Amino acid sequence: MFSRTSTSVLRTSISSCLGKPFCVAQRANYIVPSKKRRTIPVYEPLATAHGEKSGQLMDTVRGDLYQKFDPSGWRRELLNHTNKECLRAGDIVRVIFKDSLKNPSYVGYLMAIDRNGPDSTILLRSKVSQVGVERRFSIYNPFIERIDRVRKPYKYNQRNRHYYIKGSKRDASDYESLSKRTGL
Repeated sequence: MFSRTSTSVLRTSISSCLGKPFCVAQRANYIVPSKKRRTIPVYEPLATAHGEKSGQLMDTVRGDLYQKFDPSGWRRELLNHTNKECLRAGDIVRVIFKDSLKNPSYVGYLMAIDRNGPDSTILLRSKVSQVGVERRFSIYNPFIERIDRVRKPYKYNQRNRHYYIKGSKRDASDYESLSKRTGL
């Protein structure tokens, strides 16, 4: 806060700089009280609006999204832990799109799986002309026609995410050219 002497000095120095009289308030962060009263609308909770219990609303929304983006259920089976054929980090995976002219298929080492319900993604790594390339694909993307497992490893590593393979001898190779040569 300014004392009276410092504000008068400040007021004179500012007014002399600008050429106009200028007032400096002595209180910082002063809020002018308003006499208007505001009413905040209060709506009824969404769970009771839909006639459901509060914990089941997100389950209903998630179920609707699954039904919309995965009516046959094959995408959910790729992520299901109880399924022995589910995707795991370490697999070699091919993602095939519906429009192959715009988006050609992509083959890569499955580095990570993010299981977030309808927002689930997989991270694939491959090398293109000896440069490491990583792409993240949404499992429930409507433009994806199918996701195939090309190869399983002989032994899975005990890690959920394989970020540590970058730049090591285990790093992904050029799986696209390898699949063309060997017919994977």
